[in-house]
Amino acid sequence: AGLLVATPNGLTSSCGGSASAGQGGSSISLTGGSIAVNSSCTLAVNVTGGAAGSFTNTSGAVSSTNGGTGNTASDTLTVVAPPTIAKAFNPTSIPLNGTSTLTFTITNPAANTVAESGVAFGDTLPTGLVVTTPNGLTSSCAGTASATSGGTSVSLTGGTVAVNSTCTVVVNVTGTASGQYTNTSGAVSSTNGGTGNTATANLTVASPPSISKAFGAATIHLNGTTSLTFNITNPNTITLTGIAFTDSLPAGLVVASPANLNNTCGGTATAGSGSGSVSLSGGTLAASASCTVSVNVQGTTAGPKNNSVTVTSTEGGTGNTATASITVLAPPTISKGFGAASIPLNGSTSLSFTIQNPNTANGLTGIAFSDTLPSGLVVSTPNGLTGSCGGGTITATQGTGVISLSGGTLAANGSCTFSVNVTGTAAGTQNNTTSVVTSNEGGSGTAASASIIVVAPPSIAKVFTPNAIALNATTSLGFTITNPAANSVALTGVGFTDALPSGLTVANGSSTVCGGTLTTSGGNTISLSGATVAVNGACSFNVTVTGTQAGNYTNTTGNVTSGNGGTGNTATANLAVSSLQITPTTVNFGDVDSDQAVTAVVTITNTGSTTLPLSISLTPGTGTSANNFSFVNNCPPNLKAHMSCTVNVTFTAPHVTSAAQLGVSTATLNVTSGSFTQPVALSANVIDPEPQFTPGSLSFGSQTVNTSTTLTLTLTNVGLSALNITGFTITGNQPGDFAFQSFCPASLAPGNSCNINVTFTPTKTGNRDAKLNLLSNDEPEFVPIQGTGS
Repeated sequence: AGLLVATPNGLTSSCGGSASAGQGGSSISLTGGSIAVNSSCTLAVNVTGGAAGSFTNTSGAVSSTNGGTGNTASDTLTVVAPPTIAKAFNPTSIPLNGTSTLTFTITNPAANTVAESGVAFGDTLPTGLVVTTPNGLTSSCAGTASATSGGTSVSLTGGTVAVNSTCTVVVNVTGTASGQYTNTSGAVSSTNGGTGNTATANLTVASPPSISKAFGAATIHLNGTTSLTFNITNPNTITLTGIAFTDSLPAGLVVASPANLNNTCGGTATAGSGSGSVSLSGGTLAASASCTVSVNVQGTTAGPKNNSVTVTSTEGGTGNTATASITVLAPPTISKGFGAASIPLNGSTSLSFTIQNPNTANGLTGIAFSDTLPSGLVVSTPNGLTGSCGGGTITATQGTGVISLSGGTLAANGSCTFSVNVTGTAAGTQNNTTSVVTSNEGGSGTAASASIIVVAPPSIAKVFTPNAIALNATTSLGFTITNPAANSVALTGVGFTDALPSGLTVANGSSTVCGGTLTTSGGNTISLSGATVAVNGACSFNVTVTGTQAGNYTNTTGNVTSGNGGTGNTATANLAVSSLQITPTTVNFGDVDSDQAVTAVVTITNTGSTTLPLSISLTPGTGTSANNFSFVNNCPPNLKAHMSCTVNVTFTAPHVTSAAQLGVSTATLNVTSGSFTQPVALSANVIDPEPQFTPGSLSFGSQTVNTSTTLTLTLTNVGLSALNITGFTITGNQPGDFAFQSFCPASLAPGNSCNINVTFTPTKTGNRDAKLNLLSNDEPEFVPIQGTGS
């Protein structure tokens, strides 16, 4: 088994008779043959090895009719199977210009009992595949393996494969054109095994995907948004998987919120709002198909933003880099300033606006803002508008509170300025802020602020104190200059001039008042210059004025002025100068105890040269005892020149029964001559202290001469007002025999008590007596003290 008669069998015989060998069969025979004496004959037939292996073939015994049966014959034939070949690419898919390892595996079949020798094959790569440079060629098959770098063929000659073994030829190949390739080698062969099979393997060469990107607009304003779209295309006839890209946005661009992320590429697209990247992973794209990833982005800083991204895939590797640019335009900026830090009330100054385009390569159009002035500022009349702004429309209607610009245009890095006069109509700090400035391309910018102080002028007031004086007497002319409450700054450079009317004089000289210089000159001129009045403050000063002529005077200053507040009011005061001289002009009765009466004398003298009419009246003032003043007029109805008369003024304290009756009361004694009245101010303080000594007297009894004993008195204030103690004294017949020590305060409140120790030291025998006197604001009080010397 394993050997067969070949077809054709090639049968030949020199033995005569009948030779038979059925082709394809397994038997060979000879019958009726003859062999001459000392001769031989041959029979030959071709056989085929139907199976690999070593086969021993033994014939049946040869026989002859006349010679009988002879021997058998044996021989061994080895049948060798051809080698087999297999091939494989690893990996089976590569990107364009990528490399795959091509491995040829040659096997000596297991049935063979001998090594394959002279093994050979050839493989021609299809167009689009070449042997890599360097080729990475290796062989375990002995013989000669060949693969020229950059060529398209791989071969083996003279190889050997041992029994039950395999060998390999390995070479690197590169895909130079995308596509799907089927590569079939030539048949493998060996010298002793003949020709075997061919081998086939498939390789896919994939071009990378391509990517393009585009922003939805060429420019956006700062913090504005637009779309960013990525378009990915598969140029291959096969599906691409693992498609991915990561786009790191340039500084100043972030994913908007909301991101509005859309993806038709499969896989996972990622773009977190506020982040700086957009990515895709694991995408899939069919042959010749396209897909998109889109997202909204926001410009957070101004300037050109250049952005690039590269796409990859599992099969096609790294593709192209796509680039796109967008310019983020900054909004215009605005600044403003007043022409002065402060202006007087109803004064004017300029208000200037400067607008700048911060973009270095792009102009801005449609520039606009409005400025609503604060209450207290209006556009001046006339408005004093100067300057322009890129052909825009400036509105500043005089007397209104609004200034605006619309439709302005600025070239890259350009600026414009215009100004309008404004008037301060109310005092105080006027804080002024515009709307945000806007433009078509740059969107909304910031607002601009500026402040100005509108300063109200100072106010002046004056008063004569007293406002009625005798001829050649003096009065105090007091001036008060006030910084109005609405002002938020000090008034500086304050001054005025006051020309006194004839009949009033002031001493010449200068002094520093209110931080300025006060000058009196010419006998009747008073002027102040360079003064300062603090915020919410006032300054006051007095000038002594003498009435040199009798009469009624009305005195008005010039306007008070200041350097920063402008011109204020005038001030008027009245003074009456009479030839009557009154002494005193003020009567203070001091403390008057309950039920007590006190009288004072007011003397009236006519110092003039003519008789003057004279009348006296009393006007109650303040306090619960204001009606307790009275007077006795000792003056005639007409007082002759150089004559005097008196008025007795009395205050009678009431009988005090409650604390409500205590305290100061006032009234005014009016001395009137014609239209002239001179006041005499009256005042008295009602008190009710009531000292009470316990015991009411002290008796020491008999005491040895020149020895001492001490007794204690208690003083209690049982009245309604404080008892003001000025001291104690001892008087009487023998004051020297007695001494005291006081523990009382200077003022003893109602209901309170204190102690006084009294010591008796007789200097002689016999009766010794004296009295302890209390000195206070009450009627005199004393305690009798007595003892006997022995």
